[in-house]
Amino acid sequence: MRGSDALQKEFNRSIDAAYKFICYERRDEVLDAIERGEVNTIREGLALVRTGSRNPWRQFEVGQVYLFKKEPRPNFYHQARVIKITDEFVVFAFRNSKTNGLETMSLRPSNIDATLQEEPSVKERARVFRLLEKYNSIHPLRMALIEMLNVTNFTMEEERLLALFETGYYEQMVEERKIQFGIIPRNEKTGDFCAA
Repeated sequence: MRGSDALQKEFNRSIDAAYKFICYERRDEVLDAIERGEVNTIREGLALVRTGSRNPWRQFEVGQVYLFKKEPRPNFYHQARVIKITDEFVVFAFRNSKTNGLETMSLRPSNIDATLQEEPSVKERARVFRLLEKYNSIHPLRMALIEMLNVTNFTMEEERLLALFETGYYEQMVEERKIQFGIIPRNEKTGDFCAA
């Protein structure tokens, strides 16, 4: 009964995933592990059969940085940050060594040949979090800053962008525009407004 319940939950979660499971050559091993009470779900059963561990995702957390033993793809640095964890994959953000852009790669836990590293961008990430609080209501800036949290090592240009956001120049520019459009007084003492 446990196996049929687990299969029903898998169908409710995703028909595609359930279909893949039914076609999987080792599905009987997974169902046996569920019947024995070793695992409770199809996902845990698949992990147990494939890796010997019921939850190989347990060691990974979003935000961690890993150093890969081999270059995952041509022109990828070996260091990458975990940016997402799904039912099947751990998603990493790698820096492209030619373009400096971030590219993602989804890997099954059993295929990850990498070691956990200490955070290489502690100061920069702290600055990004402060700026996220400061610009919480400005969606485009917020999205740019959130994307910066996927970076492992900041480039000089990214460092300069952070510094620009921290200068107060953006707030000064917004204030000048408000004065220009008569939204706030030009002179707080006199209360004079700028002409629209």
